[in-house]
Amino acid sequence: MKKIYLLLICVLAATTAFCSPFYIYTATKSGMWNDMSSWSMSVRTDGKSETKVVIPAAYVIIADNNVNSFGLGDVEIQIAGKLNMHPGTVINLSAASSIELVGAGLINGSSNSQIINIGAVAKYDGSKDLTKTGASIANASTGISPLGFTPTSLLAVKLISFTAEKNTTAVLLKWSTSMEIANDYFGVEKSYDGSTWNTVASIKGNGTTQTVSSYQYADNNANNSVVYYRLKQVDIDGQSAYSAIRTINSNSNTGSGASKMYAFNKNVFIEPAREITTAVNVVIMTAGGQLITKQQCSASGKIAINLSNLNNGTNIVVVNISNGKGLNQSSKLLL
Repeated sequence: MKKIYLLLICVLAATTAFCSPFYIYTATKSGMWNDMSSWSMSVRTDGKSETKVVIPAAYVIIADNNVNSFGLGDVEIQIAGKLNMHPGTVINLSAASSIELVGAGLINGSSNSQIINIGAVAKYDGSKDLTKTGASIANASTGISPLGFTPTSLLAVKLISFTAEKNTTAVLLKWSTSMEIANDYFGVEKSYDGSTWNTVASIKGNGTTQTVSSYQYADNNANNSVVYYRLKQVDIDGQSAYSAIRTINSNSNTGSGASKMYAFNKNVFIEPAREITTAVNVVIMTAGGQLITKQQCSASGKIAINLSNLNNGTNIVVVNISNGKGLNQSSKLLL
């Protein structure tokens, strides 16, 4: 729900520049979602690479189709107040997004013209869910309406932060949970290409607890320029779930001169630096860490990669190019 002028600034910035901060928007009065005077804005500092929208218990926010024009990207929506769906409103969120009802929070609708999609799945349908109440959450792993929301009391683990930071000797991974139910362990998984994963550590969970738990792991064998990490949380009964992916790029823009990367109309364009004569490996991921495509391309001339099949809710992608000979360059691009 970024301000329109903020999005324009991002688009007009240098082609490899991007809106690096993620923001928390908190309703400060009742009103329309697209009325920016209804919100306060602050920079998100908990390490999550997604926008957060909070509707406190005192306020009612009305959503219409203009919500889709704000370029939400991956978004975490937390509703303790009320979200009223305007008739004929279909909100399309990315597959990495989530909606959580907290306390007496609710979503209100009355017809099948009031839909909230996460990815391509309808999590809320006004004709089925009507006034949706009860502490619950909807994300890519929950069902389809009227079972699009899962009671938070049934969640095994609620991950509230996951960060990766490289120091002089290792990559330090830190994560924390606000609740755990029958949590057996976390598997720390690592990848060098974003698609092939190996477990490098197993960290014992705290079983069942309602208090904040903190964990960390130091990877002393992270010598590649680009390394991807994720967590696999495993319950005592064997069920599992994955976290978002974190990326360490420790050797950006080394070797050959910088290449140009930019996006326009759901196409990513790469102009390798003149010094690069070998083929380059291109990895494109969502801002939440989901792999979109991986391919090898000739370094002669401009490279164009069409992303027209990408989910409409995805408008920020992470592009990494490498050639195994010193080039490692990464940029976030606004489609």
